[in-house]
Amino acid sequence: MPCAASSDISLNAVYVRARHTGNPRFFEQTRQRLELVLHDRNLVANVGAPSGDEGGDVAVVQALEAVLQAQCTALGFVSDRQFQKALALGELSVAIVDTLAATWQWSESSAIFWQLLVRANLGGSQARFGKHEKATSTLRQGLQMAEGATGLGARERVLLGVLHAHLVRVCLDAGDLNEASRLAESEIEAFERHIWELSDAREDREIQALVLATSYMTRGLCDIRKSKYDTGQMWFGRAQDCIEKHADLGPDSIELLAQIVEQAEHCRSLQL
Repeated sequence: MPCAASSDISLNAVYVRARHTGNPRFFEQTRQRLELVLHDRNLVANVGAPSGDEGGDVAVVQALEAVLQAQCTALGFVSDRQFQKALALGELSVAIVDTLAATWQWSESSAIFWQLLVRANLGGSQARFGKHEKATSTLRQGLQMAEGATGLGARERVLLGVLHAHLVRVCLDAGDLNEASRLAESEIEAFERHIWELSDAREDREIQALVLATSYMTRGLCDIRKSKYDTGQMWFGRAQDCIEKHADLGPDSIELLAQIVEQAEHCRSLQL
C-alpha cells in the first residue's frame, strides 16, 4: 500500500538487489516461471476443471504463489529503479490472473481481489516511471472492474484506495490539481472506512496508520499546489494526529512525521 516511509519496502529492495547480484539470472528465472505458468497447457486444462477439483485447486494455488512472489520481486526492482524488469513481471502477472479469472470458478470477490492487486502494483510502477498514459489505463481498468462487482470486502475496498492513490501521482505529475484532489478524497474515504478492518494485530496498526497518514499528507500537498494553504495545514495536522494516535513511533513513523512537519513548515512559509 502507498506509504511515504516503509522499512519493509526498503528491506525488500535490498533482498531483490542481493538476489540479482548473486544470481544474474534471477530476473530471467522469475520471468520464465511466470511464462511457464501462463502458457502451460496442463495448467489451462486444470484450471478449466470444476471448482473443488483437486488438480485444478493445486494448479491455481501454484499459479498464485508464482504471481505473489513476482509482485514482491517487481516491487524490489521498482525501488532499485530497474524499470523494464519491474514492468515485465507486472504485465505477466496481470495476464496470468486474468486467465485464471476467466477459466476458474472463483468467488467473484477472490477474482477481483487478485485483478485489483496486480493492476495496483503494475499501474503504480508505470506511474513511478513516468509512463502516465499506461498507468492511467491500467489503474482505471481496475476501477472499472470493481464497479460491476458485487460483495466487495475490506481488502478489495482498500485496493480501490490504492488505485486512487497511484492515480493521484499521475494527476499531480500532469498538473491536473482538481482531479488529483478528487482522487485523493476517494482514496481517503476508502482507507478511513476499511483499512482498520484488514487486521487487528498490533504490529499491523502502525502500517495502517502510516498508509492513512500518507493519504492525508498527499491531500495536503494537493492544496499547497492550489495555494490553499489553510486547508493544506489542516490535512497535515490530521496526518500527524493519525500517526501519534495509532502508531508506536517506530523508525517509519518518525520518518513520516519528519516529512509531515517539513511540509507543514513549507506551507507556513508560503503563507507569509
